[in-house]
Amino acid sequence: MAPAASQPLLRSAEADVVSLHRTTAAAEEATLVRVMAGRMCQATLEVLAGIRPVTQLSRWLDQRSFEALQMRVLLTRAAQQSAATGNVLTLHHRAVIQSIHCCPVAAGVYEVALIIKEQARHRAIAMRLEQTRGVWKVTALEIG
Repeated sequence: MAPAASQPLLRSAEADVVSLHRTTAAAEEATLVRVMAGRMCQATLEVLAGIRPVTQLSRWLDQRSFEALQMRVLLTRAAQQSAATGNVLTLHHRAVIQSIHCCPVAAGVYEVALIIKEQARHRAIAMRLEQTRGVWKVTALEIG
């Protein structure tokens, strides 16, 4: 009778280990996504500030997000060239990430909101990261 009573305890312990492993793996994945989102955000702000070429982000953005970022860069450059003074010239300069909020949506899909502090204002950046064939890509990027 004693061996039969120990089997359910063993199964419960195995279930706890599997549950702990899944929880740890999910926490590690969320941390990875948070770090990647921070780096992508910083790189995006550097592209908008003119410090980094937009082509460096092509492998990390899907086609639609990359084209939208290219358009935003062109519009920012045009606004900076047409304005002699004002905050347009300093747009996206010295931006610092204040906070990163990461939320899993589905397996291998996260939505991230980042709060950015620039010289005179705060901005929000939202992005969606999806894992496809082991590679994380930004599939949506909104810059406020």
